Amino acid sequence: MKTARVALVLLLCSPLSARAEEGAGVAPRRPPPLSGPSNVEASSRTGALINGQVFIGERAPDFELDGSRGRPVKLSSLRGDWLLLVFADRKEDLVPLQQSWDELRPLGVQVVGVCNEKARSLEAFSARTPLPYALLADVTGDIASLYGLFDRAHSNTRPGFLVLDRDGIVRMAVLGQQLPVGEITRLARFAVTGS
Repeated sequence: MKTARVALVLLLCSPLSARAEEGAGVAPRRPPPLSGPSNVEASSRTGALINGQVFIGERAPDFELDGSRGRPVKLSSLRGDWLLLVFADRKEDLVPLQQSWDELRPLGVQVVGVCNEKARSLEAFSARTPLPYALLADVTGDIASLYGLFDRAHSNTRPGFLVLDRDGIVRMAVLGQQLPVGEITRLARFAVTGS
């Protein structure tokens, strides 16, 4: 567990050091990608390759997905607040995020879940189990692939989460690991507040 915590802390990128490099006329260093073992996968719709790479300190790849509230949600439209973007295979895996919402919303953090489900299924689920945050339908797995989290061999989304700042810049990413919701909340709080 201590090894995992050390690895997670290393995933953080200090916005101050990036700004200092830019101010000194030094080109910011591009960190290595944070993705699963297979970061190039075929898209189910187009057959085109999707390169699933996410970089700390860079803007998260934009996307638009149908949501549990009956309308599409575009990631870039959520800028202005911090964002906890959580990936899971099934909608039921995202219900415990209620705890994160309750603790992080006062800090100006939105929570959004992305899962490998159909939009109608998410809408029906939200009618039965009202959640204060949106669930997004990534039925093809294309968006999870973009973030390096879709396992095409097993047709499922691997767990993971990202914390995006108010400008949509990735400040923390834990990809391919299932963490307890309390740990996700603690790490997200740390990314936002530094404590």
